[in-house]
Amino acid sequence: MRGARNMEDYGLFLALLGSALLVGFVSVVFSLVWVFSYREGLGWDGGSAEFNWHPVLIVTGFVFIQGIAIIVYRLPWTWKCSKLLMKFIHAGLNTIAMILAIVSMVAVFDYHNARRIPNMYSLHSWIGLTAVILYSLQVRICVYKSVVKLMNALSNSSTIGSK
Repeated sequence: MRGARNMEDYGLFLALLGSALLVGFVSVVFSLVWVFSYREGLGWDGGSAEFNWHPVLIVTGFVFIQGIAIIVYRLPWTWKCSKLLMKFIHAGLNTIAMILAIVSMVAVFDYHNARRIPNMYSLHSWIGLTAVILYSLQVRICVYKSVVKLMNALSNSSTIGSK
């Protein structure tokens, strides 16, 4: 009975995982459709098209890619992989999400500066900047800690092997 229960849970897990991935992917597609259909598309010229990078990159980075980074350890087919490989994948996805968030902020500041619109004039601006700063700090600290652990493990293993 326990084995059957696990298979039912696995099927439910796959259904929820597929649903979550689909919602994230559809969110990215909808943001692109909105930008190209109802806004001026994407560009990097100081105009409205440059500002449009902000919602696209935030949705792609913070919703879709970070969502995948969060669940990468819970995927049953990754349990056979080395933990180090999974940490690299997790860190890489979080780094990509961080870079997309930073580029989206650059697009907004560049757009505001080109149009002579004051920066940081709303609560949305302050909360968004705080979120990006804290997220960037988290990613950097976690990557640093992982690299230090890896270097310690490598130095300990080379010391043991040389005796």
